[in-house]
Amino acid sequence: MVRSFAFTTKGALHSKDIELFLMPTLLSDTKLFLWVDLEDPTPQETDFLLKNIFHFHPLSIEDSVTESPSPKVEEYLPKEKDEFSPYLFMVIHAVDYSRKDGVFAT
Repeated sequence: MVRSFAFTTKGALHSKDIELFLMPTLLSDTKLFLWVDLEDPTPQETDFLLKNIFHFHPLSIEDSVTESPSPKVEEYLPKEKDEFSPYLFMVIHAVDYSRKDGVFAT
């Protein structure tokens, strides 16, 4: 499932559940931030979004589809000949707390 939200620079919700074909327009608007949450996406959704919408570096795409035990943050700044856009890539894990067992998990 793909969930998406566009926010103004002041933090107000502009739109949500945005059609894929509209995302490039929102990304080009300097007054908006776009958040896309991929929860159990199909390989086709992942490939289309990361390659065609966000123009991610191939290593980021590989990291996106491979489970990683370690969180990380990487800044990608393209060189002149690169086709991808500048972006910050993050791998984060949610924390789950079991009240019954008193155990934290990621």
